[in-house]
Amino acid sequence: MRLGITGGIGSGKSFVATLFQALEIPVYNADVQAKLIMERNPILRSKIIQTFGDEAYVQNGLNRIYLAEKVFSNPPELFRLNSIVHPFVKDDFLEWGKSIHNQHYGIESAILIESGFHTLVDKVLLVTASINTKLSRIQHRDNLSEAQALSRMSAQWSDEDKQPYAHYIIHNDDHQALLPQIEQIISTLK
Repeated sequence: MRLGITGGIGSGKSFVATLFQALEIPVYNADVQAKLIMERNPILRSKIIQTFGDEAYVQNGLNRIYLAEKVFSNPPELFRLNSIVHPFVKDDFLEWGKSIHNQHYGIESAILIESGFHTLVDKVLLVTASINTKLSRIQHRDNLSEAQALSRMSAQWSDEDKQPYAHYIIHNDDHQALLPQIEQIISTLK
């Protein structure tokens, strides 16, 4: 059983994925792996430079600030970047899945549905939180202004847009305990 874990930026999906891993369900973090692949894969690096210019990389590697400024406020550019990166991440996830000896494993991605990765899994889990909670988490975690945080939030689908794809929903609103929600989902998987 492959489980897709998704949710908007600041929803707490990474923390939920960590809890699944603590309960012995391995989870591939697509966002982290995408950054590593963008750093290490020379073919992908070349494609990004061809599309976004030499400024996309600096001496130390990927110029994340430059790319974020280019794509987060410009949906067509974000689409271009994702269409270049996603095939590499998809291949990496499928290879990683072959190495997993657990009958249940997952993939965590903020844009699981938007990227089409939901077609690679059997069930989708949506992690939700209020807009104010997400905004506060993003600003605190990433040291962003409210405008920058809202720009990143608006670049992704809303929880409402993702709900029709979700088989399970976890409410990460600081009012409901996460572990019982996760344990209930795991019991249905088994």
